[in-house]
Amino acid sequence: MILNLVTSPFFQKAPRPMNRWIISYLLLPVLLWAQTSSPADSSHSAFLRPAIYGAATLSAIGGLYAFADEAYYQDNRVSFHWARHWDGSIDWFDNSYRGIDKFGHMFSASLFADNFYFFALHLGYTKKTASTLAFGSAVTILGAMEIWDAHFEHWGFSPGDFLANLTGAAFASLRPNSPFLRSLNYKLSYNFLAAKSPGHSVHDYEHMTFWLTANPNALLALDGISLPEMFSFVNIAVGFGINRALPREQEWYVALDFNWEAIHIKHPFLRHLLKEMNRFHLPAPTIRIAPGFVAYGLFF
Repeated sequence: MILNLVTSPFFQKAPRPMNRWIISYLLLPVLLWAQTSSPADSSHSAFLRPAIYGAATLSAIGGLYAFADEAYYQDNRVSFHWARHWDGSIDWFDNSYRGIDKFGHMFSASLFADNFYFFALHLGYTKKTASTLAFGSAVTILGAMEIWDAHFEHWGFSPGDFLANLTGAAFASLRPNSPFLRSLNYKLSYNFLAAKSPGHSVHDYEHMTFWLTANPNALLALDGISLPEMFSFVNIAVGFGINRALPREQEWYVALDFNWEAIHIKHPFLRHLLKEMNRFHLPAPTIRIAPGFVAYGLFF
């Protein structure tokens, strides 16, 4: 996978110094896993586990950038420049997508950090160290993508995108060690039934909604108030999306949400898999609070 990446047109179109710089930047988190042995294990697995996860990290990087090459990098290469709006202002938040792309950046970064955190724990690191490694690795990988954006005519380096990456990575990295943040979650839903927009699916923002969820049971437990166990499975969610027509409008929702992390599973990998599945919001009763009030029996 990584060989295909560095020999593809994605890198061949770049000057050689930029090739070497980007590849070195991407390899930083891989070297971190591969060169550091587990502090909790001095057996042969101290090398085997970092090697396995180093290979998995390389595969993830290769898959991400091969996908990004098709979705983003088909226009002319230029020198480093900032991403700007039509009026010449630098891209921070609001844009033609009304800022929903920043929520997508936060979600992607949080998924990377989630998985790197699991990797680090499995290697035997403490929770605090695992959080640091997860944050640094996620920001490094997606930061490289932002720098690459800066060398394509249609894109450019976006401070808003980079800050969104930092926010998503920080949330996922800090969440395991904070009872308050564990009562929250950040999720994505996608309407698979609606007619898709023209162009690449990664830009199909009008069918995506991003959700910040809160578990009332976990929040009340912070103040010593306990509810029946059944309430652990239900969250309250606030969602953000955009409409399906031009000009774009921001849409805000309140919905019920299901908390699959409330299911008790002992096996670490299965527990992590359930945690990642829980990052996706399933159709549920929803009300749109802006623009205008609309009630939905089930909303994607």
